[in-house]
Amino acid sequence: MIKKIFLLIILIYPFNLTSAQSEIGISRCGISEISSSDFLLSYSIKNTFDPELFSKLQVTIPFEKYIVQGSIENGLLHEKDFLYSQLNIDLNGDTDLNDTFTAKFIKSKLTIDNIKISPLTKSTSDYNVFIPFNETENFNVNRITPKGKPFTLRKFSTTPPEITIGLNTENDIEFKTFGNSQLLIEVIPSGKSAGDNLLIDDQKPFIGNTNEKDLTGGENSYRFITVKNITINNNTASGELKIEKIVKPFSLRITYYFGISKNLILMNQKIIKVN
Repeated sequence: MIKKIFLLIILIYPFNLTSAQSEIGISRCGISEISSSDFLLSYSIKNTFDPELFSKLQVTIPFEKYIVQGSIENGLLHEKDFLYSQLNIDLNGDTDLNDTFTAKFIKSKLTIDNIKISPLTKSTSDYNVFIPFNETENFNVNRITPKGKPFTLRKFSTTPPEITIGLNTENDIEFKTFGNSQLLIEVIPSGKSAGDNLLIDDQKPFIGNTNEKDLTGGENSYRFITVKNITINNNTASGELKIEKIVKPFSLRITYYFGISKNLILMNQKIIKVN
């Protein structure tokens, strides 16, 4: 009965949880070199929530083909060379690339052509929260028009005006669902190396692209992604996994996800540069 009451309180008042009550995080992560093309990622996770209480929840994560970060100049977004990424995106779905859209930040919220854009993440004083579904319980994607290209808003800043979005050029964005408590591992090689034989934790990864400054310095690079289930015992978990058939330099982004409701996924993230 106590567990049921506690769960109800969390679902109703998710943003009133304090770090003194429960916390999650990647407490340690490091990379060691096995050979010139094989590496070992070690990690430790801290999670003081009761994993049994949330064991039936799931974590839903988008797998976008492209993640694009760029500046909004003079309050305008152009379909050609979208966000100065060297990609051409038919954002409104009218079959041409001649359109320009007005982007504004109003009370720390982004609008494009007066349409409110829903972000994938929000921050509180204690948590970063991942929100995979929108208010209608559909996947949290945005469109400028009903036939427009679906995209996710991964993050944004108002000073300087800059956004990071995820999208596919051909198909809809795929959202994948996993059991609760997951570690997302992203490997970003230097330059435009395809890494066709790369393995993460003995798995062939999902392949996408990104130009995120924290990972690539703004250059277009491949992005290799896989997910690993994390079992929490006594508020902690630790382990190792291999990253094979890659050469230095490369970047790693490791994100831990833990759901406290269907649409409130707590997250913690670390970036490692391997030189």
